[in-house]
Amino acid sequence: MKTFKLFTIAIILVSTFACKKKTETLYFNCYINGQFFSPEKQQGLGEYPLTTKLLYDGIDFRIDASKGVQNVYLGIKDSTMVKILTYKLSMNKSYFSRALYSNAMSDHYETDSLNTGFTTITSLDTENMIVEGTFYFNAYNSALKDTVHITDGKFRLKYDLH
Repeated sequence: MKTFKLFTIAIILVSTFACKKKTETLYFNCYINGQFFSPEKQQGLGEYPLTTKLLYDGIDFRIDASKGVQNVYLGIKDSTMVKILTYKLSMNKSYFSRALYSNAMSDHYETDSLNTGFTTITSLDTENMIVEGTFYFNAYNSALKDTVHITDGKFRLKYDLH
């Protein structure tokens, strides 16, 4: 009888823990010239100013993250389909992977042939539409003759199909 009770308790405990839904942890953050950056919640809306999209049958992937006047943009192009891979961020052309940073309406920095970086897609869950990866890049503002350094970037985000 004692064995039956222990077995019953064990079954109840296992089924209780197995049925609990795992909470998804989603994030986007990096350092901008050594200062921590993460999108901030908009007051009253409870949403992050963050969009993640997979477009054009999976060949174009975009992340756009904002905090106040600061904005970090990552765009990946892959002619066969975005996948687990490391992508070079370089020229500001519609057919290249690139990155942008802005800190006001007039201060736009972008990757180019000399100021580059990389985004690595480390996980792409197409069933649950979650993408995970890392990134870093240098972006240049030709008007200001200034470079911004984006380092230690990481993300785990739910994406939308468009």
